[in-house]
Amino acid sequence: MARHVHTRRPDDSLARVATSMADAQVRRLPVVDAGHRLVGIVSLADIARSAQILGQREGAELVLQLLRAASQRPHVAAVQQPAAE
Repeated sequence: MARHVHTRRPDDSLARVATSMADAQVRRLPVVDAGHRLVGIVSLADIARSAQILGQREGAELVLQLLRAASQRPHVAAVQQPAAE
């Protein structure tokens, strides 16, 4: 479970939502109102369906970038092993 949940607002642009999803490496992003109450969830599939707004080529590129980012493993700090005695 994540310590920090990335969210977006209902009036955020498609590009801003997609950028947030890629930065957070997530396939779903909660949408919250001004009172931080959940009003919806945007999924990668929602972005793919809405990508037509950007045009076929730009939309396809955006979806591929999101999929690559969401599929990457998060950076995890190396855990040091105790020294053998």
